[in-house]
Amino acid sequence: MRVKNGRRSARLSQTSINIKGRSFPRSWRFSDSKGSMLECHYKTYIKKWRLDKKNKQSDIIFAFQKLQERQGKDTAFLIRGQLRSRENVGHYWKRTRLNPARFSPVPHTPDGVEYRTPSPSVGGNSDEAEPEDTRQGAGRSPFAGDEHVTLFQYINQGLALASRSPSLRLLSSPEPLRAQDQALHYAKVLFQTHVERADPNLDTVFLGEVTRFLDKLIARAYSALVAIDQNMSLISIQSRLLDTLELIPGMVKYDCGYVTMSLLRIIVSCGQGTQSWTSTMNRMVSRQIVEKTGNAYGVDHPVSLLLRTLIRSFGGVLATSEMIMLSGKDIMARGLGHDYAGMGELLRCLCDVSVSSGSMNSALKHANELYSMCFCRRRKYMTESSLTSFLLCLSQLAMTHFTFGNYAESDFWIEEGLRTCCQGQSPSKRATARADFLYCRALAMGKHGQWSAAFEVFGEVLRQRMRVYGAGDYAAMQCGEHMQWIRYHHLEKGQHLRAAEGGCQNEGRGDPCAVGQDEPRIDGRREPSVHGEAEPSNNKDFAHLWPNHPEQHPLAIGQVEAWTDEQPQQQQQPETHWDDQLPGLSAGEDQWWRM
Repeated sequence: MRVKNGRRSARLSQTSINIKGRSFPRSWRFSDSKGSMLECHYKTYIKKWRLDKKNKQSDIIFAFQKLQERQGKDTAFLIRGQLRSRENVGHYWKRTRLNPARFSPVPHTPDGVEYRTPSPSVGGNSDEAEPEDTRQGAGRSPFAGDEHVTLFQYINQGLALASRSPSLRLLSSPEPLRAQDQALHYAKVLFQTHVERADPNLDTVFLGEVTRFLDKLIARAYSALVAIDQNMSLISIQSRLLDTLELIPGMVKYDCGYVTMSLLRIIVSCGQGTQSWTSTMNRMVSRQIVEKTGNAYGVDHPVSLLLRTLIRSFGGVLATSEMIMLSGKDIMARGLGHDYAGMGELLRCLCDVSVSSGSMNSALKHANELYSMCFCRRRKYMTESSLTSFLLCLSQLAMTHFTFGNYAESDFWIEEGLRTCCQGQSPSKRATARADFLYCRALAMGKHGQWSAAFEVFGEVLRQRMRVYGAGDYAAMQCGEHMQWIRYHHLEKGQHLRAAEGGCQNEGRGDPCAVGQDEPRIDGRREPSVHGEAEPSNNKDFAHLWPNHPEQHPLAIGQVEAWTDEQPQQQQQPETHWDDQLPGLSAGEDQWWRM
């Protein structure tokens, strides 16, 4: 009997050695062929490895913690290819009796784990869904948009009746969807293609070239928008727009994911005009960029389709762009990791969109994520490209804090950035990065009433930017505009002080243009977001700049014709905008110093 048990133990030990290097399904089939004793022996390994029906214990704990955060929501989990509803997670919890107090904080989403919360039906409660909706339980799954999941049939009636999240739809023909859903569909296709074709090693090498080209494109587009904002001549606006359109055909050789992010930043900036003339001109610029992009890529390319869908309604550009960027962030993080080189550009775009929409928490969150990633890459590689990315991150972090009124934090990051600039080896890159931080410092000085110091710093930034980029640089144009405004403000203030001290009449008050006659067009310009905006008496004066004017060519569904859903506002002649601003700044001061 002892000999028999000894032979069985030896055979069992030898079999255990043979199954250690096998996968779980192969090992289980192998154990079934060897008898019940080996099956019991293998179950001890399952307990030792902390596996439960093909799921790790850490995955189930993550699902349980997420359910605790999402109280009252029917969140469904896709764990390593297996669907787990909240009931399945609850059964596991009752079976194991784990102590929640011993859990660590909720970590990042593990690899192979996804979770979705179905959005409520459009008509209201889920129990009011139409009969045809109830028959499509699998099609209405929150995971129905993923390529690697073919079909899920829900037993849970609540999940079967709930509608899908719009951002996760992946359809062969998105035409029946509304504009926002179509844009999200095209964006998901683009980012998924980017993940499939990406090579992290090569992207690190060639990312500098892509970034330089796209930054040049964005700078030229911003130059045209600043010219519109400053009410420059139509020839100046047209020349800057043509310079921007000239670069668009060169985008085709670069990855569509990076191109999409840059174009979204431009489109979002085009939608920032508040007055009727500026808003109309900005939308004309965006329409020309979209048409040129369609000619370069083709009308059926996802980039062209995304942009055409996005500009149908400028009222929702910010919200849709933010949803597109968040969707791209999830796809890239799941496929390439959070430390992927292209994630920095995406976070930078997300921060810009959040600042434009006025969401302080989102903007600071994305800026801090960008700082953490760039700081780790800087310590890891210590290259010139990593330093450039780190300086851009510090500049964006400082400007984000300044925009939302965190002046102490902004000053801290400005000083940190100026110290870090000394580590650069290229003089031109050092000068460019230093100019960015000095520009933010000049804005802070103007905010605190230090006009003379701000004037000098603006002049230094103007000289550095013009030396590197020329007179057409958008930052140089903004510096010149700020310097003109400060000079005009001091002239007006000095005039009123002399009038008050001498008891003389303020003869210059009736015509504020007389003070600045030696400065070109100072009476026609205005400071951003403070004063009234000078509009031309007739918008037909600039119609020759765009041969395909929207009023001349009514368009059909799916084309650029529906470039906006809003009706143009009635134009009004602006009143003199200096009368209510003297002798000092008024309530609009905060908005002006936000650029």
